[in-house]
Amino acid sequence: MTVFALQYTDRADRDLEKLEKPDAQRIIRALDRIKENPREHVTKLKTSSATSPIYSYHVGRRFRVLVQILDDRLLVLVLEVHQRKTSYRDF
Repeated sequence: MTVFALQYTDRADRDLEKLEKPDAQRIIRALDRIKENPREHVTKLKTSSATSPIYSYHVGRRFRVLVQILDDRLLVLVLEVHQRKTSYRDF
């Protein structure tokens, strides 16, 4: 089975640093679980482009993680991490 690598953008790193430590650890553990089959766990954003779609990954009821899945590089690029009430504002 193919396993994707995770890469965090600078913004995602900053977003995680702003969260309380238990919440950040929970999100990191959840992202580790999707590496084997990332598309099974995410929802494509309707406003994202067809050439570089952005996906939302729900971590519990409070958090949303926005990711891109790069099949050619076997990479899940973590773009942003937000609480549900503030996510999707840029997209």
